[in-house]
Amino acid sequence: EPKPGQITKAGTTYDTSAAIQANYGLKVLQVFHSTPDWAWDTELDGKHPSGRFARDLRHVYRFCKAMAGRFKGRVPAWEPWNEANVSTFGGHTVDEMCSFQKAAYLGFKGGDSDVTVCWNVYTTAPTPQHTQGLLDNEAWSYFDTYNIHTYDWAHDYERLWAPARLAACGKPIWVTEADRGLKFAGPEPWCELSREDEIRKARYIAQSYASSLYAGSIRHFHFILGHYHEGHNGVQFGLLRMDMTPRPAYVALAAVGRLLAGAKCLGRWPVPESDDAYIIAFRARPDGVERDVLVAWAEKKVDWPGRAKTKVPFSLPESWAVEGAFDYLGRRLEEMPAELSGEALFIVLPAGQTDKVKLTTLARSERREDKACPIVLQVQMPRSASTKVTPLPWSQG
Repeated sequence: EPKPGQITKAGTTYDTSAAIQANYGLKVLQVFHSTPDWAWDTELDGKHPSGRFARDLRHVYRFCKAMAGRFKGRVPAWEPWNEANVSTFGGHTVDEMCSFQKAAYLGFKGGDSDVTVCWNVYTTAPTPQHTQGLLDNEAWSYFDTYNIHTYDWAHDYERLWAPARLAACGKPIWVTEADRGLKFAGPEPWCELSREDEIRKARYIAQSYASSLYAGSIRHFHFILGHYHEGHNGVQFGLLRMDMTPRPAYVALAAVGRLLAGAKCLGRWPVPESDDAYIIAFRARPDGVERDVLVAWAEKKVDWPGRAKTKVPFSLPESWAVEGAFDYLGRRLEEMPAELSGEALFIVLPAGQTDKVKLTTLARSERREDKACPIVLQVQMPRSASTKVTPLPWSQG
């Protein structure tokens, strides 16, 4: 929208890419996170505040309504902003995020009542303060999914996401970025990981997905498919190399997609004799057939250099019929390992097999009644009046 009310005509890269992906059956989640200069408020937000929300929420409403209508049938879900709580994307307060979310939601639904409107995704460790702000602003009526990003270790998801589970108000949680960065070793622009680190990341994929679904999410998106590195921290995130050849973690993701297809988490199977063992059960459709699938591994709560060094004895009940066992890259194993390690196992069982096991589960928060109101209130304060806080390690609000 280069000028107020003037939307660029169809035929942009956004239009053509959305059409191509929709034609191949892909469901696109779209996001935006900048404000055109004509909508800036330099008095309240300082010079060049492109990463700040438009102060006039009517602009937000009209833009979102236009986008929902334009991409109807091609983009079924939207995140209205990216990581608004951190300085990189505006450093907004929770009340600003709530007011913006309400205007965006009303706009999107006005353009396409069937579109999925996600929470303007929160990143860093979820905090009770952010959750309380969302509840105080009664914002739960203005999102269909509660979205977060995570770059924490998978073993901490269950503990760290408690505020997010509460903020979701019983609605689905989508984790739309997730990874744990590794420094690249090769020169730019290739920025390759060392061979050892490529394998480390591949081992981590199944652990991350399984732990996320157990911790409360129903959608988990790895960051990122394409070759992507950040120069300021020296981290390579991409699953593909610059020449589009796959890194090992791409193969690990393919294994997750195949063996946990359509997965719903049933719970975690406790291993009382070891805190290092993780066995998470799913009802899924590996190779298109409904089955129970266990994802099992052993790992201490350590950083990259100390991982994949833990072993825990493992066996299944003798009466169980195991239909197949696969390693973290999706390769079929000839026999069941007698130990769990940092290389996750996928164990395929007949559907209903795990009904005989007492699994631990995490309760969703109570679903609150939706009462969206067309009147949106907002507090207008200069950006200089807000203060960055870190109530938890690696959090920001």
